[in-house]
Amino acid sequence: MKKFVAILVTVLIGLVFSFVGCKGAVEEAVEEVAEEVEEVAEEVEEVAEEVEEVAEEAAEEVTEEKKFGLADVPEIENKETLNLICETGGVFDKIVPYIEKFTEQTGIEVTVER
Repeated sequence: MKKFVAILVTVLIGLVFSFVGCKGAVEEAVEEVAEEVEEVAEEVEEVAEEVEEVAEEAAEEVTEEKKFGLADVPEIENKETLNLICETGGVFDKIVPYIEKFTEQTGIEVTVER
C-alpha cells in the first residue's frame, strides 16, 4: 500500500510540475494569435475602404451615363413585322405608346396581341 501511495504521489507531483510551464506558453500563443487577428482586421479595413471607393466611382459613372432610348436604336435592315404578346391591363396601356414611337423611329410595324 505504501508503494502504491508513493507511486501515486510521484505521478501527481509529476503532473503538477508538467503543467506549471504550460500557462506561460498558452498566454504567449494567445497574444500571438491576437496580434495576427489585429493585423488581419487592419488589412480587411483597408480592402473595405478600397472596395467602397471603387463602388462609389462605378456608381458615379453609371449615373453620369445617359439612359438608352429610341435615338440609340441603330438602323435596322430587316423591316419584317414584329409580333408582341402583352397582358391585358395596366401594362398594355403603358406599352402601346412606346411601341408606336418605336414604329415611327424605325419604320418597323409592331402588332400587339393580348
